[in-house]
Amino acid sequence: PPWVDIRKDAAPFGHYDSGAMFANRLWSDVTGICMHQTACTLGERPLRWKTVHAHLGVTKSGQRLHIHDFTKVSDHGHGWNNRCIGIEGDGLYAGLKGGKVWDDPTTAIHETADTPTLELIEGYKDAIRFAYNTVKANGGNVKFLVAHRQASDTRRDDPGQELWQLVALPMMKELGLSD
Repeated sequence: PPWVDIRKDAAPFGHYDSGAMFANRLWSDVTGICMHQTACTLGERPLRWKTVHAHLGVTKSGQRLHIHDFTKVSDHGHGWNNRCIGIEGDGLYAGLKGGKVWDDPTTAIHETADTPTLELIEGYKDAIRFAYNTVKANGGNVKFLVAHRQASDTRRDDPGQELWQLVALPMMKELGLSD
């Protein structure tokens, strides 16, 4: 599927918890890409993604969404915000393959883990390549591919073992990145 650019429709970034406005950054400030999972299903309609605070999104069908400019600092990954491009993969994936997922105790519904589709996996890889090449073309230098869980004690399943193994490990090798 082609890229869908929803930047003009995306909700503008607001404020950090501290009250400071989200900032712009230089291309040279971008040194990493941070992987995420939405932990829900946003689906295939691009405008459902307009409030996502990541730069890119990938649907289960492999549709790739450009949500926010890479030169905007986004509130997506705790300590990675200032220096990483955030990419969300649609779905809820177990921290460990075959394991449990986070389950909201306030609802009667018990969440179960999604299985990554081949289209999501390939779309996610393409999104990482796009971010890497765009930053490089504008004078930046991406060195790291990280998981949101690495920057937060509360995000232990983000993006999930299967996504890490099927997407991050091959992309780290292909692009010469580390975590």
